[in-house]
Amino acid sequence: MNKDKRRRICALISTYIMLIGCYFSSWKKQDVVYNESYQYQSSDPYAYFRNGKVYICDEYTIEQIRDDSTNDIYIIDSRSNRDPNIKICNSYEVLDPIKMYKLLNILLRYESEYPSEWNRSLISMLLEWMGHNFGYYSNIEQHRTSEVDLNNADENKYSLLNKK
Repeated sequence: MNKDKRRRICALISTYIMLIGCYFSSWKKQDVVYNESYQYQSSDPYAYFRNGKVYICDEYTIEQIRDDSTNDIYIIDSRSNRDPNIKICNSYEVLDPIKMYKLLNILLRYESEYPSEWNRSLISMLLEWMGHNFGYYSNIEQHRTSEVDLNNADENKYSLLNKK
């Protein structure tokens, strides 16, 4: 099976899983609270949710504050790169599609507050994330699929409608 066909099948399966997950999700009523005192690229949480915090900062700062024993989400902001991207650390641990959706909306809000050349649509990020999770739990290149790297070049990579 060629790579593009496999990618489309993964995205389709992930979409069905997402729809089922939306129905049973524990995140349905969970609100996100934004840290109004957040300073760009600081080590403070950007947002809070019921079980943890969301940190968005550069890779060096993430390495200093990261604690994988918590429910916190760590996001590396590399939007200043030639191919702007945002990496969600240990993204394979987030299985709930509603939680994914809310975290991706946090990223879109972050981008609107601190604009850059990074430009991704919500659906493309959601499909890429679910594709990575499918790969991770299918033992497909786990070293690459454990963290989703949402770079501009991959905007249409996981699109079900992309015929390329």
